[in-house]
Amino acid sequence: MRTYPKLKVITYFPRLKANIISNNVKYWHTYFYNDQIGKNLGNEIKQFINEGFVLNKIKFVKCKAKICEGGIHYLIKDKDLEITAMPRIFMMCIACLFNIEDVKKEIFNSDGKKLSEYINILKQWLQKLLINTIEEKTGKEICKCSIKAEMNVKGVYISNIIGMSLYLFQAAGFINIIKKNDYQDSGKLFITRKMVMDKDNKTHFFL
Repeated sequence: MRTYPKLKVITYFPRLKANIISNNVKYWHTYFYNDQIGKNLGNEIKQFINEGFVLNKIKFVKCKAKICEGGIHYLIKDKDLEITAMPRIFMMCIACLFNIEDVKKEIFNSDGKKLSEYINILKQWLQKLLINTIEEKTGKEICKCSIKAEMNVKGVYISNIIGMSLYLFQAAGFINIIKKNDYQDSGKLFITRKMVMDKDNKTHFFL
């Protein structure tokens, strides 16, 4: 049986809003009051990010047992690439995407998109990044890439991880997620980047 490192649980209680379609169909949406993460939750997220338990090195491995050590497991079947890693490792990969000029142009220099569109853009770039990396590493031609999160909870997909990463990056002060004035009708928002300053008073994005 595979063992997993102890998980840190951050508890929060979001607001709930019912979207009633019919007498038999009702969807519940969670949201933050005034679209802002509260002070206590924000402090917990920042503390979690600053704990530094993730090694700042991404490793690709063939042994599945090394996933729990922070490795990205890859398997090539014909021309299909299968990638498996822990969610926190994918969060590092997503952060790396924001240093690619073409990604920044699609994310930050837009007229506004739905959150699902931003997530899909980042998912496609992540797949491209992983394909290019493994092709260079192995010399094999790859056509498709599937991505799976290694965790005890089922039903969590890479799109969920990308969406949560965006909100974590906002909580950490790396980006802003701003709803457009017509958000209620269009569902569109902007993502803008924030600069952070290091101890030498130099500004960086994703320090």
